[in-house]
Amino acid sequence: KNVSYAELDRMTQQCAHALAERLPPGAKIGFMLRNSPAYAIGFYGAARSGCVSVHVSPRYTPSELAYVCRQTGVETWIVDAKTRPTAEATFHELGVVSDLIDASSFDAFLDGHPETPVARTIRPEDLFCIQYTSGTTGHPKGVVLSHRSRILSAIAAVEDIPLHAEDILAVITPLCHAAGIFTWFQPALLAGATSIFLR
Repeated sequence: KNVSYAELDRMTQQCAHALAERLPPGAKIGFMLRNSPAYAIGFYGAARSGCVSVHVSPRYTPSELAYVCRQTGVETWIVDAKTRPTAEATFHELGVVSDLIDASSFDAFLDGHPETPVARTIRPEDLFCIQYTSGTTGHPKGVVLSHRSRILSAIAAVEDIPLHAEDILAVITPLCHAAGIFTWFQPALLAGATSIFLR
């Protein structure tokens, strides 16, 4: 599926409204899916809604996902066909009723929502996301990041790599990983480059 910048803007606004209907500002929404346009739309939709995105690997086992759920309290997740069974098994084990948004029907999730900004005030220092480390020396750790920190890191990457609007980038690192979403995709978006997602 090809998505232009204009379409991405429109769909992220719709996603922000869809999420704002379900969740209050500052609520956490989990991402457990493979690289896809839905990931990008959900990611920026969450940011525009004032929600906090929590990113985990689509390879997580139920016990690993349960650890994150207990730490963060996330009960709304964006999943795909591959990760949904793990998510459902985890929530059954935890005994919680969770809200699963399936990326395979993301167009239906967005349908009918406004294409204008959500009426929520978001400050640069507000919490933007929680990014989990790999946990090589123990349990993964949730790293708390602000809107300002993500903007500044994207600007630095565009200048340092450097990136240009004519560039075409293969996004081969998982978007759930900081290298995929913050070091590569967000700077590409800022530069106006073309990103090709590989699952």
